[in-house]
Amino acid sequence: SKGYGFETGVIVPTSFAAFTGTFNYVNSEMWRMPLGKIWDIHFGASKDVLDWLSVGVNLYFRRYTDWDKDSANAFGADFGALARLGDVAFLKDLRLGASVLNCGKPADFKTLGMDNDDSCSKFPTIFTPRAAASATIFEAGKWVGGLSIDVAAPSMVQNFINDIAFEATYDQKLRLTAAWQFNLRESVEAESDGRSALSLGVSYKFGKKLGGKDSSITPALASQYLYDGIFALSTGAVVELGQKDTSGAEVEMW
Repeated sequence: SKGYGFETGVIVPTSFAAFTGTFNYVNSEMWRMPLGKIWDIHFGASKDVLDWLSVGVNLYFRRYTDWDKDSANAFGADFGALARLGDVAFLKDLRLGASVLNCGKPADFKTLGMDNDDSCSKFPTIFTPRAAASATIFEAGKWVGGLSIDVAAPSMVQNFINDIAFEATYDQKLRLTAAWQFNLRESVEAESDGRSALSLGVSYKFGKKLGGKDSSITPALASQYLYDGIFALSTGAVVELGQKDTSGAEVEMW
């Protein structure tokens, strides 16, 4: 059996704020991943309130259909902040983030749990605090490497999830990534087959002329072994329309 999904989205920066919109769909009725059908819509906005601090909010709506064709809806909001602290000791471009996710109504979603019990669960898990840190840790010629650490405590601190990711870029074009996740409840209550496996990714940035403007296209490929013979493979691309503005504004008087 197979499962599939896709996601598309857009970021629109303006002088007031940056606005985002995403839509994704997942369909999986595999025995070890009985997710059913999930439609997911997000609308968000973020704004720099200080030179070093940004805040944002995200509104979401999700609809689930389980293997018995029963449907349920979830909706709510996420809130977050990002602090850019610059260079601290050997860490360059240090960034700290904090957020509270899934502040709203979860859906009663029937699925197969970690203990093989066919029952209803609440998803997404309501009120999930999250914190993260990322920084550049080395530079060697055209190579630049960065590290990020993310921790979350879903279901009002009933679980603990830790994500660690490493990224290396060459000439700001070639990007190599490796990420690892530890889920406390999955490790304690179920077999750990594949749940701590590395995910690997690669992307390359191409410069292109789109609509008469200098733009870029960055295709990417990633893979990860999940569990019980399930292997995930994903591909996608980021398209940047227009050049980045890297120069300050010019003010002319008289």
